Amino acid sequence: MKVDPAELRVLASSMYDVGETIDDIEVRGSINTVGDFMPGCDVPAALDEAGEFIEGAYLRMAQRARRIAAVATGNAHGFEVSEDDFRSRLNAIGALP
Repeated sequence: MKVDPAELRVLASSMYDVGETIDDIEVRGSINTVGDFMPGCDVPAALDEAGEFIEGAYLRMAQRARRIAAVATGNAHGFEVSEDDFRSRLNAIGALP
């Protein structure tokens, strides 16, 4: 299979942008203000902990998108890329089931 390097670069750019957008989401910043409205309540502490876990999950999603972008960029540098090679590189970073 012949792969169009320009299309791989488009994919890489798109996946990188997705990663950056996800990474820019501030979960904990907005959760931290809940305590101002619920003094003496346990809910703000629980939300703070949940926010930390959610932000960590978002960070991992962003990293994965950027890794896929790096794989696509690397493959775009070659003029012809086999489907198996591209698939094995995605598999190496755990992007394929």
